[in-house]
Amino acid sequence: MLTKNQILGIAAALILLVGCTMAGEWKRSSAPGLSDAGRSLSQEEEESQVIPITEEEAEILEKLKSAMEQGDLEQAGRMLNQIEEIMVTLYYEKAEGRPCRYDDGILTFELEGSGMVLKGSGTCFYGTFSAAGPEGFCRAVKGTILEQPRCDFSEGEWKEGKMEGTGKTGYCYYEGTQGEEVAAVFRQGGFVQDLLDGPFTYHSTNGEGETSVWTMEADHGTLILDDRWEYLEDKMEYRLPSDNDETHVYVVLESSNSEPVWGNALRWE
Repeated sequence: MLTKNQILGIAAALILLVGCTMAGEWKRSSAPGLSDAGRSLSQEEEESQVIPITEEEAEILEKLKSAMEQGDLEQAGRMLNQIEEIMVTLYYEKAEGRPCRYDDGILTFELEGSGMVLKGSGTCFYGTFSAAGPEGFCRAVKGTILEQPRCDFSEGEWKEGKMEGTGKTGYCYYEGTQGEEVAAVFRQGGFVQDLLDGPFTYHSTNGEGETSVWTMEADHGTLILDDRWEYLEDKMEYRLPSDNDETHVYVVLESSNSEPVWGNALRWE
C-alpha cells in the first residue's frame, strides 16, 4: 500500500509529464512551416496574386496564347486589335495597369514561370520569365492601328529581360497594302542588350509579295557604313543596293546615323 508521500510524488510527476507534453505540442504547432496556419499563409499569399476572370476572358486569352505558342505572330497581332476592348478591361481595370501572366486558365501578378504575359492592352510576351523578364526563347507581339492595322513583333533569345543572342524583330501591315507599298519589314541577326550587334539581314516585302534583302552590320545598335555604301554628297545620304535586286536601294541620311536605334522593336522595359 502506497504511503501519502508516495501518492503525492506520483501525482506531481504526472502533472510535470502532462505539462511537458503540452509544452512540446505548443512548440510544434508554433514552429514555422509546420502548422496548418503556416501552410495556409503561403497559399493565401499565392491566391492573393490571382486576378479573377470570366470564362469568356479565359477562352480569349487561351486562343491568344495558342497563336503565340505556335509562332503565328500575325494572327496574334490581329487578335490583339480585334479584342482591344476586352484587353483594356483586363489590363487597366482588373490588373490595374500592372503586368500579369496567363497560364492554365489563371491570370496572376506572379510573373515568374512560363506562359503569356500581358504588358499592356495591346502587347503580350510568350515564353519563360524570371523576376527580370523573359529568359530563354521568347516571342513578343503588339497590335496597333495606324493608317492600317499593324502587328509589331520580336522573337529570339532573351536574358534578364533583354534580347541576347539570335533573333528577329519587325512589323507587318496585314491589310490594305498594295503595289510598291511596304507590307512587312524585319531585321534578323545577333542581339546584345536589345541592340543589333554584328552582321544582320534586313528584309522588306511590298504589297505584291516581292521581298528585297540587304546584308548590313551594326555596332551595338549603330549602323556601320562600310565601303559598300555609296555616299551622295549633294543629298548627304548613303545608299546600299539590295542583295537580290540592285534597283531596290536602302537609304540612310547622314544626320540620322549617330544614335544606336537598330535593335529590339518590343522591349520588356
